[in-house]
Amino acid sequence: EVLWRYFTMHGDHMEAGRLIIQAALSTEPLSIEKRSSYLSRALGSYSTLEHNGSIAAHQLVEEVQNYVDVLNVQSRINAVVESNVNLRGLLDAAGLEQLSKTVVSADDLLNDFAAKLQMWDFCLIIIHCCRKRDVEFDGTIQKLWYTIMSEILPSRVEDPSANQIAAKLLQRIHDQSIVEKQDRGVTFETGAWITSLKTAVITLGSELYGSGADHTFPVTLVLGELESLRRVFATISCSDIFRNPWPLQAFLDIGCPYIVIVQAYDSLLSMAESEGAEVSERFHFLGCIGESLKKWIKDANTWAETENKQRNQLLRAIAGGLRNNIADYRSKIDGNESELGKRIELLFTEVSEGLSRF
Repeated sequence: EVLWRYFTMHGDHMEAGRLIIQAALSTEPLSIEKRSSYLSRALGSYSTLEHNGSIAAHQLVEEVQNYVDVLNVQSRINAVVESNVNLRGLLDAAGLEQLSKTVVSADDLLNDFAAKLQMWDFCLIIIHCCRKRDVEFDGTIQKLWYTIMSEILPSRVEDPSANQIAAKLLQRIHDQSIVEKQDRGVTFETGAWITSLKTAVITLGSELYGSGADHTFPVTLVLGELESLRRVFATISCSDIFRNPWPLQAFLDIGCPYIVIVQAYDSLLSMAESEGAEVSERFHFLGCIGESLKKWIKDANTWAETENKQRNQLLRAIAGGLRNNIADYRSKIDGNESELGKRIELLFTEVSEGLSRF
């Protein structure tokens, strides 16, 4: 620390950064809080050089920032382990020492700690820290999301013979989980899982989405599964599918732009059509698109006299051919006289009328 201060005072930020990062990564017994403090100082030294126009410092800033990000996650995992006697029991003395006193690499933190302790959310957060996308990780990311959903969802339905669609949906999600689902006695029909699942998706999605590694939050996959759960639950509970579009609200709470959400629903509709899905499923995604557009227009009309991000995004979407897209969506309902078809047609009529004011 003394040498770091000395070189910093004399303007040699490169040497100051080199010495303090060497201390942060040393084999001496230091708390992760002290190591984090050292890394933050190194980041400050290299950032000063970067601001002064040093090209070499830019790469150093990225390297140190990666250390800082991973160490912050390590600190969070360590705090959870220290407060949970069951988790502490899964690590030997050497593991506990390594977690609390050393700088653990991202790979080791992922495999030897987060995955071993079945901290699936932290697994995704660690992958997110690495920023760069590796297509080999895409399958792992999907598996992790299915595992997180599986842990929250009930393992069964109350009456499998009467609710076969729900039973098959749950089984499909559980089959893609990394760990086997345990039966906790709760059934799908209660709907008690909805709030917990929505909260988990918002909490984790808010940390992963919009900060340089969006591939760790696969919008279409997660939104598609949430909508499948919403549709099936509404069917077996005889509730109004349009009354509570909670997946849409969850993604808005995360900060996903409307255009991203609408594009995801459009992709889900295209997949349902290409797979020959039932009319009810295809119409559900049409309804989701209509719901999203209706809410988007409503938000775009709020505070219209001031800077309005939703309004600006909507104007860009209109310029990009949104009205033509709506005409295509409406054509998919032509000739369908079902109650659902009529409601979706009415929904798109309201959307078209709303867009006419832009």
